[in-house]
Amino acid sequence: MFSSRNCYKFGPFLLDPSLPMLFRDGEPVPLPPKALETLVALVEQSGHVVKREQLIEIVWPDTVVEENNLSVNISQLRKALGDREDGEKYIETVPRRGYRFTAPVGCSPLEGTEPVQALQRLSPFPIPKSIETDTKQVTTATNSVPDETPHAWNSRAIVTNSASVSSQLRRFTLWPGILIVIVTVAVIVAGASLIRLAGENGRGSPSEQRVAAPDRVNGATVRSLAVLPFSGEDSDDFGASTTSADGELTNAVVVRLAEAGNVNITPQSAVLAEKMTRNNILLTGHRLNADAVLSGVVYRNDAEWISLRLHLVSVNGGEVLWANTFTQPRAQTQRLLDQIVGNVLAGLHRLKDREEYESRARRYTANREAYQHYLQGRFLWDQRHDVFAPDHLGWLKDNIASVNQLEEAQRLDPNFALPYVGLADIYKADDYSSQERRRAEEYALRAIALDPGLAEAHATLGFIRMLHYWDWTGAEAEFKRALEINPDCVTAHQWYALFHALRGNASESIKEITRAREMAPYSLSILIDAAEMQYYATGVVPQMVFSDTIIPFLRVLELQPKALNARGLLTQVYWIIGEYDRAVAVADSDWKGRPQDYARHKAGARKGTREFDDIPGAHTYQRAVWHAQLNQREEALDLLERAHRYHHFFIIYIKAEPFFKNLHDEPRYQELLRAVGLAP
Repeated sequence: MFSSRNCYKFGPFLLDPSLPMLFRDGEPVPLPPKALETLVALVEQSGHVVKREQLIEIVWPDTVVEENNLSVNISQLRKALGDREDGEKYIETVPRRGYRFTAPVGCSPLEGTEPVQALQRLSPFPIPKSIETDTKQVTTATNSVPDETPHAWNSRAIVTNSASVSSQLRRFTLWPGILIVIVTVAVIVAGASLIRLAGENGRGSPSEQRVAAPDRVNGATVRSLAVLPFSGEDSDDFGASTTSADGELTNAVVVRLAEAGNVNITPQSAVLAEKMTRNNILLTGHRLNADAVLSGVVYRNDAEWISLRLHLVSVNGGEVLWANTFTQPRAQTQRLLDQIVGNVLAGLHRLKDREEYESRARRYTANREAYQHYLQGRFLWDQRHDVFAPDHLGWLKDNIASVNQLEEAQRLDPNFALPYVGLADIYKADDYSSQERRRAEEYALRAIALDPGLAEAHATLGFIRMLHYWDWTGAEAEFKRALEINPDCVTAHQWYALFHALRGNASESIKEITRAREMAPYSLSILIDAAEMQYYATGVVPQMVFSDTIIPFLRVLELQPKALNARGLLTQVYWIIGEYDRAVAVADSDWKGRPQDYARHKAGARKGTREFDDIPGAHTYQRAVWHAQLNQREEALDLLERAHRYHHFFIIYIKAEPFFKNLHDEPRYQELLRAVGLAP
C-alpha cells in the first residue's frame, strides 16, 4: 500500500522512488521519467561515486544509448534541484568516473493521498474519484506501461469508453493507470490535429498550408515540427525525392511521429516548396512557423544497412535539442524508427515556450528578422565539425554562408552586438598576419562596446588574447569575466578548458570541458574538445594512460566518420602506444609501405636539404610533430622555431603536445616556451 512506502528526504525535497516522483515543499517538481530514474539511482548511492556506465545500465537497461542522454538528465536535475543551503551542488561531477549525490539523505513515509493530490496539481483535467478509491485497494502491480520519453505514446493505447477505462485501471497500479488516461486524451487530440492537417494537405498553395503557431490542448503545448527530406552526405539541399530510398525513410519517420504524440507535422509540400538548404534551415523553419526542424544526412541506405545522422534544432533558439548517428541492419528498421521517434519527442520536450524565446531575442535586438539571421549564421558555425561541414571544403562553404547571415543581421540592426561576436569567432582562427584576424579583434571589442555585459564577447576576446598575443594573463581575465557575467556561457567554459590544457593544468581543463558538455550535450565540437582535453591531460598526469583516450575519439568517429580533428589525434594516440598499423589506417591513408616509412613521409625531408628549407610556414608545426616522433630532434626544433616566427596557430600547443616530451630537456625548447609565455 502507498502508506507503507518509504521515500528519500533531502533538503526541501522528497523523492518517491517507486513512482518515481520528486516533491519540493509538498509540491511536485516536473521532470522527465528518465531524469527521475537517474536521480533515484544517485540518491540510493548518496555519498558514493556512481559510474556513468552504471547509471546508463540502470536507467536504460538492455538499450544502447548515447552518453549525451545521461548528461542531459544530469543537467535537467541540476536545474530542478538548484543549490544546497551551503551553496554546494546536489550532484557532483567526478571527472573521468561519474557522479556523486552530495546531500545527506533520510527516509520518510509517504501518505497514501499524496500521489493523487500531486497528480491532481499536475494534470490538466480532473482525476476521477474512482481512481483514488481503486488505488487504495491495489497492493501489487499486474501490468505496466512502457516508460518511454515524454509524450512517446502509441496510438494503439486508445481507450474508447469509461467502462473500459475503469476496468483497465483496476488491473494497474496508480501511475501506469493514470498514464493511460493521459494517453487517451493526448492521442485523441493528436488525432484531431492529424485530421485537420490531412485536410489542409488537399487544398491551397504550399504557403497557405503552413502550420499555425502552436496552441495548447488541455494545458499542454502542441509543438510544430518541420521534417526535412533526408539527404545524401554530399548534398547541399534537402530536396530528396519521396520515391527514393532516403525519401521513403523520411516518410516513415514522418508517419511514426504523426502517430506518436502531441505534435503538428508541417506538410511536406510546404517544406519542399521552401527549397531548404543547410544555409537557411532556421530561417525557413521560422517562415513555416515551426518550433523545431528535424534534418537527416544518410551515409548508407541499401538492402542491408541504414546509417544516418539526425539533428533536431530549435527554430527560435538555434540550439540543438538532440542529435545522434544510427547504424542498423535494414531488418531492424522498426526498432530504428522507435528510437528516432522517442528521441525526437524527448527533444521537443526540452523546447522552451515561444514567449521565452521572444524575451531572449528582445534582450539583444528589437529586430526579430536580424535575430533570426544571427541564429542561422551561428548555427552553421556551431556545426563546423559536424555533418554539415565534415571536410575542409564544406567548412569553407559553411563559413562563407555563416558570414553572409551574420552580416545580414548586422545590416538589419547595426547596434545588435551578437553578430559581431559571431563574425569574430569565425575570423579569429585565421593566420596572425591576415586582415581577417585583425577584424576578429575589432568585432569582439565592438560587441563589448555595444553590450559590456555580453559574456560571449568576453570569451571570444579571451581566445584572441590567448591565440594571437600569447597574453595568458589577459586571456584568463576575459574568461573569468565571461563566466562572472554568465556562469552558463558555453564558449567560455570550452575555451577556458583549452587555456588550462595548454598550460598543463589537467584537472581544471577537464572540469571546464565537462561543464561545457553538460550545457551543450549534443555539440560534436565540444565532444571532440573533450576527447582532446583528455589526450593532453594524459601527457601530464602519471596515472593516466593513452590507451584510455582511444574510446572517446572512436565515439566521435562513430557520430561523424569524417571528423578530421578526431581522426588526426587518434592517429597520434595509436602512434604513441606503438599501434603503428592502426595509426596509418585511422589516418585514412592509402599508404602501402611500412608504418615507419609513412612517418618519414609525413615528416618530410631531413635537415640540410633544399626541400627541408622550403617547407611552407603553414606546414611547419605538423612536420615538427612527426620529426619529434621519429626522434629527429634538430629537425623538430628547427621547424618549431620557424613556426614561432610564422606565428603558427598551433605554436601555443607545444607544452601540451605529448609528441614533444623528448624535447623537454633541450634549451631551445625551453626558450620557445618562454617566447610564447608558457615557461614555468
